[in-house]
Amino acid sequence: MCTRNEQKIILFLASNINVTEPDFQKLTVPVVVLEKILNQDGKKWGSLYDRMQDFAGRIIGKHISFPTDFEIDGRKFPGYISWFQSIAPCRNNKGEVCLEFEFSNKLKPFLLQLKEYVKLNRIEIAPMKSGFSIRIYSILKAHRDKMRKHEKESSLTYEIGELKSVLGISGKYSAIDNFKRRSTKIEKCIISTM
Repeated sequence: MCTRNEQKIILFLASNINVTEPDFQKLTVPVVVLEKILNQDGKKWGSLYDRMQDFAGRIIGKHISFPTDFEIDGRKFPGYISWFQSIAPCRNNKGEVCLEFEFSNKLKPFLLQLKEYVKLNRIEIAPMKSGFSIRIYSILKAHRDKMRKHEKESSLTYEIGELKSVLGISGKYSAIDNFKRRSTKIEKCIISTM
C-alpha cells in the first residue's frame, strides 16, 4: 500500500498523462513541486536531497495488484505491476532540477485504455492524512459519478473482507478490534451531489 504522499504523487502524475497518445510520455516534475506535495503538513524532516532520494527509492518499488483467474492451492493468485519503469533526475527547459517519471508499460491497459475516469481534485485530497482515506474517497467518487443520473444520493456497503481487499490489507488485522481501531483513523469522505 502506498503512503498518502505517494498516492498524492501518483494521482498527480496520472492526472498529467496524455491519454490521446498510444504510449506513455515521460513526465518531468520540478523537485520544488514534489517537495510541496510531500511536505503539506509543513514539518521539517531532513534535507531536500535526503527526502527526494528516500521518496524516489520507495515509490519505484510500489506496485498495484489486480485479480486474475489463475489459481494456486485453490485460491486465485493476483497479478502485480510496478507503477514506474524508471525515475531519474534531469533538468527541464528552465534549468530546474526535476525528477523524470516513466510509468511502467504494463500499466497501459489501466491508464491509457480506460473508457471512464474519476476526476479527483488535488485540493480535495491534499488535506487527507491517510492513504486509506484517499483510496476510499476515490472509490466513493467513482461510484457517485457513475450513479449521479440514477439517484439523488449514493451509498456503498462492503463486508469487512471486501473492504480489506479493496484497501489492499487482506490477511491483516485478523481481529476485528484491530481493524476497527486502525480504521477509525480514516477521515470522513463527503461527496457532494452537485
